[in-house]
Amino acid sequence: MTSPISRRAALKRLGAAAALPSLVRTQQYTDEPVEGPLTLEVYPGADGASTLYEDDGKTFDHRRGAWMRLSMTWRDRDRRLTLALAPGSRLLPPSRRPLEVRVAGETAVRSAVFEGEPLELRL
Repeated sequence: MTSPISRRAALKRLGAAAALPSLVRTQQYTDEPVEGPLTLEVYPGADGASTLYEDDGKTFDHRRGAWMRLSMTWRDRDRRLTLALAPGSRLLPPSRRPLEVRVAGETAVRSAVFEGEPLELRL
C-alpha cells in the first residue's frame, strides 16, 4: 500500500527543526544541482536544536575542511529560530541560501536568505 508523501506519518521530537527534501523533485545523485529554496520545518512544543551537515558528496575534501554544518536552535516560548554556522564550519557555495521556514501544522511560510551570518527568525 502506498500513500502520498503529504500523508505519511513522521515521528519528530518537539522543538526539532528539520530540513525537508523538495516535494516536487528528488535528487538522483549527491552532486546534482538542487533548484529552489531549502525548506525547514519546526516542530513546536519545546526548545530544541538540530544541525544540517553538507559537503560536496563526491570527494574526500571534507577531511580538509570543505564541509558546512548549519546549527538550528528553536526557542519555543519566543517562537524564534536561530540559524548559524557551527564552530569550525564555513559556508559552501552558493553563498546565498534561500530558505522557506514553516511551523508544523501551520500554513504560513516565512522566506529568508542565509548568507553565513547568524540569522534569527520569529515565527
